[in-house]
Amino acid sequence: MQTVFGRYYLNNSNIYISTHKCAMGDDFLHNHDFFEVFYITKGSISHTVNNKTNVITEGDIFLLRPKDVHIFNREKGNDCEHRDVLISVKRFKNACDSLNGSLYDYVCSLPLPPHCYIPHYALDELEETCVLFASNNALDKKLNLDNYIISELVNLFFKELFLKNYSYPDWITNLIKKIENPANYVMDLSELLSDLRYNRTHISRAFKNYTNTTIVTYSLKCRLNYALHLLNSPDYNITEIAQKTGFYSITYFNRKFKEYFGKSPSAIRKESLLPPLK
Repeated sequence: MQTVFGRYYLNNSNIYISTHKCAMGDDFLHNHDFFEVFYITKGSISHTVNNKTNVITEGDIFLLRPKDVHIFNREKGNDCEHRDVLISVKRFKNACDSLNGSLYDYVCSLPLPPHCYIPHYALDELEETCVLFASNNALDKKLNLDNYIISELVNLFFKELFLKNYSYPDWITNLIKKIENPANYVMDLSELLSDLRYNRTHISRAFKNYTNTTIVTYSLKCRLNYALHLLNSPDYNITEIAQKTGFYSITYFNRKFKEYFGKSPSAIRKESLLPPLK
């Protein structure tokens, strides 16, 4: 068995993520000294991790921890492709801690790596963002997408692990999905909670107990991350992005965005990576 070392990929102290696409050279037993998220973008293939073998296909996504030993059992002529996203241990732990203080330890304690399926539309959006990250060499520009990619991936597995394995009440699971839906970002808190039979005090207390964060904070994080994604597209100006993410005061939007990302929306827009849509 070989160990793949992150120093060959994560070799810049300011960049904690590296991404590349593989269709060969993955058929040897190995582990890593970093976290790796991989997802299948084309075809299907037999994959073994920690002595368990499954056939995986387009849309399957895995989170490999440094202790996991795996191999793609690639037969001759198999052109299955997968995207690998490499994340340093420190960067991954920080992302976990920002969501839930016990998430990192829980992820590391599982006998098998977390695995789930993402639908085509989500896969296409993730793949587009990773391609943009990988194709740009400017440090300041890569940092704009770094937070977005890691946040999206950690959030994905957080929902998969905690919402399923911790048996949240159905109403909290549904509320989280409702908060995360971009179509609902323009709703105020009263509208978000309008279909629940509990009073607001009970809802707020239960949400905090189960998720370790408040509804307002969780909603704000979702909206700001989506705003960051939109800022990397030329399709909307900053005022339109603020409105699409539920901010009707541009001053408040600018302040909260800079508090969260350390840069103003206009600074991010100037460093935008995405070309005009065709």
